Amino acid sequence: MTNRLIRAPRPYSAPAERVEILPFRVRLASDEDDLARLVRLRSDVYERHVPGMGEALRHPESEDFREDVALILAECK
Repeated sequence: MTNRLIRAPRPYSAPAERVEILPFRVRLASDEDDLARLVRLRSDVYERHVPGMGEALRHPESEDFREDVALILAECK
């Protein structure tokens, strides 16, 4: 299975200018499990703010698989 979530470096990527210590880790989604977590979170958050909307977002959107989209996870350390 080809991993559709990890892509080649983006043309707008730039080296880090400084490092900051944060209470969470930020990274690109790397596999189908990460995508499932992101979809579930997006659905839950929309449901909290717009009742009924979460159900419509229970599945990945076509934009989630575009080459120019970065899916970013923020996780507790």
